Amino acid sequence: MMVPKRTPKLFALNVAGYAFEPSVVDMKDYDQVRDNLEHEHVLISILSTWTGGVPPESALVFCNWLQDMAQDFRVSKTWLKHVHVGVYGLGNSEYDEHYGKASKALSKHLSSLGASRLCPRGVGDDNQDQAAQFDSWSDHLIAALCEQYDALRSPAASSLSSPSVKPKQQPAGWKSQNEFRRQKRKEKAAANGEDTEEAIWTAEDQMN
Repeated sequence: MMVPKRTPKLFALNVAGYAFEPSVVDMKDYDQVRDNLEHEHVLISILSTWTGGVPPESALVFCNWLQDMAQDFRVSKTWLKHVHVGVYGLGNSEYDEHYGKASKALSKHLSSLGASRLCPRGVGDDNQDQAAQFDSWSDHLIAALCEQYDALRSPAASSLSSPSVKPKQQPAGWKSQNEFRRQKRKEKAAANGEDTEEAIWTAEDQMN
């Protein structure tokens, strides 16, 4: 299954519109010693499941390391108590036994080490509209982030409000993932002198 690399970047751009400064890191580039996972405030993980129920090659070292930490009796079960996490898996429900297995294991290990879940783990089925599934999950995640940290949308985007999810106190300028991508496409069309009303979705935007 192909998963465009823009998926986490688009998500990070939307999150950045709130009072957050996200960074996108490939799991293969995460330094377990240098980066000090226990000092992260928020960790959002998006990963697929490969044949046999294992994480993709780029995430294998990180996932195995986290599993070792979770199973090591010397590591405190409150090691990640200050970390808030969100996990989203990508897979295919035809592989029932292994569907979303990698993300399920990752979520389990994070929780066993004391991390707090911002929202339930999400799974996108390759047999359905993955973009819509991811949008729904990420909207709930951002709502939880805003509620947890009382984050507000930047004033410059305050007029772009059309929520698909309503937290207890909806932040100003709420935008769903679909609306965010649509807005970016319109901005690009306007910059190129094109008709913004004819800005359309592309296969890449849908992230299928």
